Amino acid sequence: MILSTSVYSCESQEKVLCIAAFEYKPFVDPDSEDQGYISQVMIEAFALQGYDAQLKYMPLKRALYEAHLGNVDGILGAYYAEERAEYLIYSKPITDIAINFFALTDSEYQTANVKDFMLSKVSVLRGTSLYQKLLDDGFLVEESADNVASLNKLLHKRVGLVAGTTEWVLHDLRSNFSLEQIGRVKILYPDYQIKSL
Repeated sequence: MILSTSVYSCESQEKVLCIAAFEYKPFVDPDSEDQGYISQVMIEAFALQGYDAQLKYMPLKRALYEAHLGNVDGILGAYYAEERAEYLIYSKPITDIAINFFALTDSEYQTANVKDFMLSKVSVLRGTSLYQKLLDDGFLVEESADNVASLNKLLHKRVGLVAGTTEWVLHDLRSNFSLEQIGRVKILYPDYQIKSL
């Protein structure tokens, strides 16, 4: 989802928009040629309106801070949250994203029956609205800098679960871990949430 604030350009040129973006692979990917399909949709949509949208990559918390100050024209990839809606205007969603719990294959968890693991510590990406949702739902939550750190905590049994955007966690799992480690992690269904982006 694209969030916008007052117009404040990266450059002094008219029709240039500075969009804060954070790594959200495979949707927003600073390492790929097309920067991810959500990035492409946003860039092309603004181009059709005569704007040059330039992505400025930063951590999510920083992107939210810069948007709150009006230092960027928008944020790419941030979910709706009531506290953010006080200073951001959301676009219409362009896709739905699943949020799931991940556990070790040898754990007692077989499904995402929330009541079964309320006492397990859950690792989640720092700065996300998912962190607050898990706290509100009564989970013991530990923030991590990224999905790789969360998955490492899970593999070393420092947390019982990881929660995150399914495609993003799977992307980071496949890109950063051995086949043996990948085989030790399972997704718990049904989805914890479906979020519009």
